[in-house]
Amino acid sequence: MENVFVIIIASYNLPAYSDLISLRRRQLQAYKIPYLFVIDGANHSNPNSNPNSNPKPDELYIHRNPMIEFKSKVPGIYSNILFKYYEAVKKVLADPNNSNIKYIIRVNISTYINIKKLSEQLPLLPLNNAFMGVQECTHLEYPYLSGVLMMFSRDVMEYFAQVDLYRNRIAYDHWDDTAICWILGEKYKYTIPFTIHWHESWQIIDLDVDEAIKHPFVRVKNSSDRTRDVSDWFKLENTLDMYKNLKN
Repeated sequence: MENVFVIIIASYNLPAYSDLISLRRRQLQAYKIPYLFVIDGANHSNPNSNPNSNPKPDELYIHRNPMIEFKSKVPGIYSNILFKYYEAVKKVLADPNNSNIKYIIRVNISTYINIKKLSEQLPLLPLNNAFMGVQECTHLEYPYLSGVLMMFSRDVMEYFAQVDLYRNRIAYDHWDDTAICWILGEKYKYTIPFTIHWHESWQIIDLDVDEAIKHPFVRVKNSSDRTRDVSDWFKLENTLDMYKNLKN
């Protein structure tokens, strides 16, 4: 999967998030998949936060813009997520080391990527005009994909990077995933649904690992106890045995 780049929307605002960042980093490095963490760089006082003055090479810190929060109809910290992703896409596309990238995947901090399953599907995907993910609504005038997982061919992200997002009213009126879909939906109507195992609940429910590993992506979110997200990641790793036979 050397032609895939992964952008992860993340933060260090909870101890579990720090663990998930470490697990994601280990996974993607083991498979030599290029990636970038887009880190919420606003919370200076949080003891779990990495120092903003000394980010790791694979982390992009973007401070919240108060003007965006003022103009946006989206509440609080969420109003900046779209713009952070936008800046990350521009950074990835501008890097000559990424000239071979054919697809960009955007996931949140706890969505698990089943590398083996995704690798099996990649040869079947179109290289252009590809706008892919988990489609939640089919009755809208544009395709709506959930922000827990989005995947785009390079040309779609090149178009997105050229949009003047800061002057686009859609960017301030809608949540990040809705805005992305609306902006792209003006040009790209062709979408490919991905299957995802959805494990999200406020209740304590054990992850069905046997079912989860049938899918290329697993939505992991134990809302009442995010430390269980980390435990579920370990379960998926141990079952898939991803690193045992990988060469360094």
